[in-house]
Amino acid sequence: MHSPEKRRRQDALAVFSTLAIVASVQGAVAQPAPFVDLTAQQPDAAGQFSIVADRAPAKVGPYAVTTDLFRAASCKLADSCNPYVPLLWKLSGEGAGAILMNLTNEIPDDAVNFHTHGLVVAVNSATAGKIGDNVFVQVCNAATPQCGMSDHGVDPNTLQDPRIAGRAQYQFDFGSTLKAGLNWFHAHIHMQAQRQVAGGMSGVIAIGDICADLKGSVADETFNFLCAGASPTINVDHVQERFLALRDMQLVNVRSGPPLMADRATPIKAGFCGDLSKWNSEKLGECVGMQINDDAAAGGPNNCEIPGASGDCRWVFTINGAQYPSIAFHADASLPNDPIHEPSATQVWRIVNQSSDITYNLIILKEGLPDRPSQIVNGKFLDLVKEVCGEGAPIPAPDPNNPPNCMPFVVLNLDGAPAISAMKPNVNNAQYRLVLMPGARAEILVANPGFSTSTKYRLEQIGLSTGGDFWPPVALAELNFDAGQGSKLKFDVTPMRFVARMAARRAPAPAKDVPTECRNRPTVRVSDADRDVIVGFQVTPNDFRLATMKGGLENIALDATDTDMILKFSGGTSLMQPFEVFGKSMAQASGGALIVAPSLCVEVDDTGNAPPVTFHLVNFSPEIHNFHIHQQKFTISQITAPIDADKKPFLDGFFAGPGKTALHDTVPIPRADPDAKKWGMADISMSFDKPEQIGTFVYHCHILEHEDGGMMASIKGY
Repeated sequence: MHSPEKRRRQDALAVFSTLAIVASVQGAVAQPAPFVDLTAQQPDAAGQFSIVADRAPAKVGPYAVTTDLFRAASCKLADSCNPYVPLLWKLSGEGAGAILMNLTNEIPDDAVNFHTHGLVVAVNSATAGKIGDNVFVQVCNAATPQCGMSDHGVDPNTLQDPRIAGRAQYQFDFGSTLKAGLNWFHAHIHMQAQRQVAGGMSGVIAIGDICADLKGSVADETFNFLCAGASPTINVDHVQERFLALRDMQLVNVRSGPPLMADRATPIKAGFCGDLSKWNSEKLGECVGMQINDDAAAGGPNNCEIPGASGDCRWVFTINGAQYPSIAFHADASLPNDPIHEPSATQVWRIVNQSSDITYNLIILKEGLPDRPSQIVNGKFLDLVKEVCGEGAPIPAPDPNNPPNCMPFVVLNLDGAPAISAMKPNVNNAQYRLVLMPGARAEILVANPGFSTSTKYRLEQIGLSTGGDFWPPVALAELNFDAGQGSKLKFDVTPMRFVARMAARRAPAPAKDVPTECRNRPTVRVSDADRDVIVGFQVTPNDFRLATMKGGLENIALDATDTDMILKFSGGTSLMQPFEVFGKSMAQASGGALIVAPSLCVEVDDTGNAPPVTFHLVNFSPEIHNFHIHQQKFTISQITAPIDADKKPFLDGFFAGPGKTALHDTVPIPRADPDAKKWGMADISMSFDKPEQIGTFVYHCHILEHEDGGMMASIKGY
């Protein structure tokens, strides 16, 4: 795993050696585990959710591990409730309102906080004493109220000390911004986010029902099969809805015990999982650590490249906390006389990538295919989807008498927003692969074609290289398709159209004064004709960095050093903007308080008059990044991938089809070819027209190793 030498890190054993383990576990998964539903959490009588940040015993697949996670107050492993299973909040409807939540920190030596990923909510609550979606806040344990970091100045949203002792009350206010869709929440403490999210500090937020997005986007016959009721919801007589929260955890000390979660910032070589060639027949929900260092070559026990670790190591991949679960697609014909089986020939999967760093390259692959030749050539993964699935050719409906190597599926929503208006399993609408970078969500339709014999498939992570990291191939779940009557869904043939909900423009608002901290910083005002912003991504041997400046890309040549982004104009002049590590530049706010200097300021016109702001995201580094901005949704107009290996998964798998004009909150930025001076790029447009966008929030790479390493910047909406 790529990890610059001087990234801030904590030794895994120093952090976890004192943690209690409830049981020792032997060996890898031999049989699929039962599918586990998310832990649904309901608000209490006062309408509030309550979450505890805790260092708690949990089951990560079959392994008993004590880890830092979010749990419901009543959920403990000793009470037969596994706190590693992610929480699920299901909220009904769209429109105005608020989510009330109490966050208690019971971890003795760590700060935590809370971010609602995908929602557009205010950073400051309208109610005194309550917090909005403000990631500058640090909730400490009551016994250690001065935990966390103080070198980033005061909270720029309150101009107060960001630390809160013991328990914080959140109120997430949304005016008209709450839309139906799939979102999630997670901890967001800078320099700790990678470790905390990997440990289990995350959950799922489902707003409304997927049918709210499908209405008007699919033919009536299709809609009436999937959805039912005056306020349409999933038709449970026809369709099974499943949530799939994807997580991973690297474990050391597994053989000698107790298992410990490896600190994700500790450098681990690409050989962590050993032989990566047998991508089809082995690695059921985990990779087994191989002997890759000098001690191991000499017969010693330390084979994980982590100082002091003993015994073998495992990289465990889970769905809803279960390792390699089984998902059944029963035949529809068996349902009327079989009350045990839910209607599952047609399923809607609502998938969230909750991993800190991993990009999932997913396909549904038939079990029993021969192992493929090595996927690693000259240090890079080969893309085998074309060879195995036939990607690129028209996708036929599956033959009941000849099950295909790969099962096609249909993407309905991406990042909690509608992406499709027709569902027909052919070249126009079906696809074989789904690429999800960290933080991304997708809702897909998977159906039992009605095979003549029962057939097993696997949901496979087939592996992917992002330039700095090699994400290993591993089977995530077993899928059992019963023989007999398949899905009764009648697919329509309406041509695709995409949906992006953009606000109508209204009368202009009076200009606002530029805040003190925005003077001498790039600022976009409502009256500006130039509404273009360039954000550059750079990796140095020591850290990850961003640079932000105003400007378009017409007649401008882009270049970069390790320290500066350079814009060269046709007339021979140039501008330079330094790449910055988050928190290193400070500014004075009104009253003289020191805060993290905003990298960008934008005047918010909540009348909706101002045109969108175009962000040109430019990747100067040789590894892929994943842009995410808080308090926003955006559309994507273009992605440029100089490296051929990135074009299929990111241009075809993400952008060319349903990814193009859906509303997103994350987007991959393909890696550069620095030798050829060809940069990876993505152009996106977003509107600053909501009162919830007033305040200081952040944008960053959502590969949390990169965010913790400094690839984050603050933006002030005023």
